[in-house]
Amino acid sequence: MPSHPLSLFDAVFRTKRMVVDVLKVQPGENLTDVLYTPATPEQEEEHQELLQRREQAVKEQSQRSNFLKFSKTESMHGDRK
Repeated sequence: MPSHPLSLFDAVFRTKRMVVDVLKVQPGENLTDVLYTPATPEQEEEHQELLQRREQAVKEQSQRSNFLKFSKTESMHGDRK
C-alpha cells in the first residue's frame, strides 16, 4: 500500500483500469457475470502477463522520458546545452 493516500481521481482511474483488464481476460454476457464468475488459472495467468507488460511499458516510457530530459539539458560532462 502506498505511503500517501490516493486521490479520488487515482482511485477511480485504477478501478476503471482493473475492470477493463478483467474484461480483456474473462468472457461473459455482462459485467456482473464476469465479476461473479471465478477466473480460471489460465485467465489469472493471462491477467498477470497483462500487468507485467503494462509495468514494463511504463518503465520503458519513464526511462525514455528521463533520457530526453537529460539529453536536452546537459551533456554527460555536466555542461548545459
